[in-house]
Amino acid sequence: MTRTPNFIIVGAAKSGTTTLHDLLNSNPDIFLPDLKEPHYFCREQKFNFPVITEQKQYAELFDQRAEKALGEASTAYLYYADSAKRIHAEIPDCKIICLIRNPVERALSMWGHQVREGLETESLEQAIEDEINGKQRDLNGVEYGFNYCRLGLIAEHIEQYQALFGHQNVLLLDYRELHSNPQKIVNRVCHFLGVEPHTLPERTAHLNASGVPKFPWLHAALNIKHPIKDWLLGPFKLLFPAKFRHQIWQRLRNQNIRHGQRHQLSEFSKVHLDQYFKEEMQRIEQLLLANG
Repeated sequence: MTRTPNFIIVGAAKSGTTTLHDLLNSNPDIFLPDLKEPHYFCREQKFNFPVITEQKQYAELFDQRAEKALGEASTAYLYYADSAKRIHAEIPDCKIICLIRNPVERALSMWGHQVREGLETESLEQAIEDEINGKQRDLNGVEYGFNYCRLGLIAEHIEQYQALFGHQNVLLLDYRELHSNPQKIVNRVCHFLGVEPHTLPERTAHLNASGVPKFPWLHAALNIKHPIKDWLLGPFKLLFPAKFRHQIWQRLRNQNIRHGQRHQLSEFSKVHLDQYFKEEMQRIEQLLLANG
């Protein structure tokens, strides 16, 4: 039985998508594949992690599944305009879920994520100044993770999804409420998907939290692309499927993270970013209020 997803979590990046993915997957009527962020609908973009590029591979994620709600979560779908159009072309009745976070907090968290990965060497202040002044930074040709400001401008993208799929098929969730009352958020999502809610454990971990690498050289080795690395991993690629290799990569990366260390934003930078995002934050609040 060939099936396609009937809901997709499209973002936003560093806004709780990993946590929501895990919470929903504990419901027996909901299925999300272990391979989070397949990014099939923006497959031509460059990323520093494995993505699914073939339709057959994407279909296999959901093939033979019997759950009522099938979904996936890929945060880049919120930022590339063609993603919404592609999803609508292939799955016109798909339900869309988007988590919304204060863009200033999101920028700090994204920067902390890049530091955690051993990819960011600049201070947040310098990185943001570079971005605002038009300096493009990238890793292996990928600039996605360094756009701390641009990735916070999501209102226009949300409105695109609402225009394509209809307001009633786009659910907006507040990051703050996900962490203050995860049960309430899960109940809302289950109702949105037409499945029975499930009771969450008393304590819910915050997944994919920022931190710093214990061994920066290991994180650099896990993320760098180099011909010698490809040659050394050649036999491993032949022996094991992409899904298994991605799981090993994630486990090694997460084991090398020292969690619990939070980065702080200077008062000057906070005021500067508050001003930069002032209009965007107003639009975001209006979208959340209209979504109920």
